[in-house]
Amino acid sequence: MRDLFFSIKDYIQCNFSSRTYIPILIWIAVLVSFNYYLDFEDSYIDVLPLFSRIGAFTLFQGLAFIVPVLIISVTSDRKSFLSSREFWFKFIVAFIILGVYRGFSFRTDFCSWLDSNDCFFLYKVLRRVVKVCLVIVCILPFYYFFDREKSQGFYGISLQKKSIEPYLYMLLGMAVILFGASFIDSVSEYYPMYKRSGGHLFATRNNIAEHWVILMFEIPYGFGFIAVELFFRGFLIFSFSRLLGEHVVLPMATVYAVLHFGKPLPETLSSVLGGYILGIVALRTKNINGGIVVHAGVALMMELFAFMQIYFQ
Repeated sequence: MRDLFFSIKDYIQCNFSSRTYIPILIWIAVLVSFNYYLDFEDSYIDVLPLFSRIGAFTLFQGLAFIVPVLIISVTSDRKSFLSSREFWFKFIVAFIILGVYRGFSFRTDFCSWLDSNDCFFLYKVLRRVVKVCLVIVCILPFYYFFDREKSQGFYGISLQKKSIEPYLYMLLGMAVILFGASFIDSVSEYYPMYKRSGGHLFATRNNIAEHWVILMFEIPYGFGFIAVELFFRGFLIFSFSRLLGEHVVLPMATVYAVLHFGKPLPETLSSVLGGYILGIVALRTKNINGGIVVHAGVALMMELFAFMQIYFQ
């Protein structure tokens, strides 16, 4: 735990510049205000047809990323990447991948051949697994042709045995904060995710004890954060750090906040700091295994505390 703390402290000491950080924080504030004032993602993007939705996510999230990149190019000594074909190729393809990840849906086709009474819940369960596979398949060619010889493991995913103990302490420290957050109205209305999955009806119709159905939902839900960490702390950090250097953490944290649009505002705001810290940890340790543990752990604790709120009401 101490090593992680000093790694984060050293990163900030080496890279912090008010000329860079303040404009990027203002940009994040603009994005967040714009989205939550207009309910932009939920009311304007999510309702679009499939390909328009994918295109809108691609452009919106690409814009969220490229503005901090341009700020970095103006306020730091990192400028040459703007003339790099590799940067622009990676940028375009990366955000097409993210647009597909955010906008892709197979619910209509899935429900066309499955009992419509059960398809909603089963789609919610299967979607998490499908999106993990989607991210892996999409970024695998990048890894093979561009980054294989320069990366440790598959964009930070390593099978080498490394202690996750520091990350468990991190989770333990966050548990108190998450428990307190579970009392915020917007958070308690949104969580647990299970209550909006149709799981209760699925259990009733199929005569299955609901605790098994909860597990059936929550395990893939936790598994799905592999895709998030692999793309944000893996692909964006390790592939773009060769071009942007350690400054890559700020653009990544910005677009990671955009990923949370549609969720409660306190969660979106906290995601800026969370994405920033996990980005530093991934960059300095060359590993995202711990980030997967933390991210999945935080999400599942939010589910647990939300269930507790319901149970003790």
